[in-house]
Amino acid sequence: TTPGDAAMTLAPCAVPSIDTACLQKVVPFTFTFLDPDAVRVTGFFPLSEYVTGRTRIDVQVKNLPANLAPAQVILDFAGRSNATCQSADQSRGVLTFEIP
Repeated sequence: TTPGDAAMTLAPCAVPSIDTACLQKVVPFTFTFLDPDAVRVTGFFPLSEYVTGRTRIDVQVKNLPANLAPAQVILDFAGRSNATCQSADQSRGVLTFEIP
């Protein structure tokens, strides 16, 4: 499947076009197929913290480039502040930051 949006429908019958009662229950939606080779964040750890600042956060990344230098990556906190990556473990796909 090519990455991108695909229009789909979900129905409670095998062939909704021949079942008028089923046609009224069809739910259309858009599904986005993601590029399997794209760099993508898959998670954060910890998810929450009780300390303000100076907290380590690990970011799990899928398809992390092998030649990535930590200084090339910045974690932006909704425009309020940002942190430069302190280390990158390409074998595990983990970037480590310190929340300011």
